[in-house]
Amino acid sequence: YEEALAFATARPSVPAATRAITLWRLGMMLDAAGEPAAAKRHLARVFDIADEARLRTFGGADPRARFYLQFREVFDQLARWHVRDGDAAGLVGVVARTRSRALLDQVTAAGVDRARIVADPGIG
Repeated sequence: YEEALAFATARPSVPAATRAITLWRLGMMLDAAGEPAAAKRHLARVFDIADEARLRTFGGADPRARFYLQFREVFDQLARWHVRDGDAAGLVGVVARTRSRALLDQVTAAGVDRARIVADPGIG
């Protein structure tokens, strides 16, 4: 899997899902080998892959949310590891990051001007 990861990293044309699966499987192997910190780092990298690819997904909020769902099992595994290891902050980070993407897509689809909300905290 390390060779596959090096191959995929060197070639931007490799699909996001392929890179994510490679990181996921490598992370699973590292965790089984007693290296949970390295395993979690690999799974956390899937967020960046998913975010980068999600931005290139055609359509509105629904297609982007459906695209993001293909990575759910990886994010769920990362959350389970944080629970297992007693890492509440890590768990909150995973949950916040996964949920915030769906909310962002919904807000954008609704036509809300996010810049105006940030600039005017009295809105709401």
